Amino acid sequence: MDTEITDVTNDIVLMRVVGTKANHGNVTCISLDDGLVFIDTGKDARATSKFRSKMEARFKKKPIFVLLTHTHWDHIFGMEVFSDVPIISSDAGVEAIRKELDGELSKEGRQKVIKQIRESLKEEGRTPSEAHKQFFDDLTNVTITVPSIGVKGEIEFGSEGRRYKYWSIGGHSDCSSVVFCEKEKVLITGDNLVAEHAANSPCMLAGFKPEAIEILESFEQMDVDTFIPGHGPVVGPEYVVKSTEWFSKMFSFLSDLKSKGVPSEKAVSDPALPEFFENATPRDYEHILEFWYNAV
Repeated sequence: MDTEITDVTNDIVLMRVVGTKANHGNVTCISLDDGLVFIDTGKDARATSKFRSKMEARFKKKPIFVLLTHTHWDHIFGMEVFSDVPIISSDAGVEAIRKELDGELSKEGRQKVIKQIRESLKEEGRTPSEAHKQFFDDLTNVTITVPSIGVKGEIEFGSEGRRYKYWSIGGHSDCSSVVFCEKEKVLITGDNLVAEHAANSPCMLAGFKPEAIEILESFEQMDVDTFIPGHGPVVGPEYVVKSTEWFSKMFSFLSDLKSKGVPSEKAVSDPALPEFFENATPRDYEHILEFWYNAV
């Protein structure tokens, strides 16, 4: 497993897991006067632990708290790396994890998920890959806890002249939040914005709802020069504009076909569909389109 470290600014650093088809969420570190703040904890505790150590050595500071953009597994499986500091999420995130710990993240629930994946692979005539086996191991052994603090609305942190704001925004999930670094003009978006879709799981796109276009439009209106997405490399305002335009066209096109009674199997292969806005088309693209067709 390879990681890529990007200096977004002198005090904001992004860590990405690259070179794998597994869905790994981004992890960001912000160096404040009194310590380090980490945004999300990623899917792999080993990669996150190494990133934490590198940031502590670089900035000569310790973490003071963690903020979660949302509570999907690929953003919280490294949570145990920060067992010594408060972990903060939206109120909805606290409830989501509490519910998961009684369901799919319970001991019985984890084994049920593994069994379902194994059975699905068997039906497809496939054997578990090394990535599957690693996920099974991680799911069995990962330690997840309910966040120490739930936020209703927004909070601010930092020092005078370097203020940061964290607030719940919804969209990708009910518990999704963003972090705005005002002085640096950086927005950490969570999965309401994703780059390099072809390198991520198809569920990243399938989970994008038509109403999330309004969130992308709100990003466009902010005084932001650099966006750190939930997955993929940092991008600029032009990428957000391109994303917004494409999603708007695609949902409008699918809605029009649906209003005309075009069957979904024909709609998803219509030659006039807007061309995907990135260089590479995502995996299982027709399944994603079918999901959207049913959602519009």
